[in-house]
Amino acid sequence: MIDTTKDGEDTRQKASEEQAQFACNVRLCYLCKKETISLSADPSWWPLELEYVGGNGKKRTYHRGCVSRLIAAAKVTQEKIDTFTSTLTLLNTLMMF
Repeated sequence: MIDTTKDGEDTRQKASEEQAQFACNVRLCYLCKKETISLSADPSWWPLELEYVGGNGKKRTYHRGCVSRLIAAAKVTQEKIDTFTSTLTLLNTLMMF
């Protein structure tokens, strides 16, 4: 008779190690603190690693969707600044006359 209990234990231990390794790869978005999901059908949940200022090459994980929303908000803010600057320039020019 062949003793299979050792093989079964090895298989369970290997599966447990693989689960632990997978659990270590779970990353939270730095902005929203929710898990990133690399296998999600929705690309906004995919992880994106970016270096940060003062991090000496270290990276932070973000959702692609969170970064997209930040970029969109920055564009809107920049447009408002540009409009305000144009208005000030126009007013300044009109005051000179």
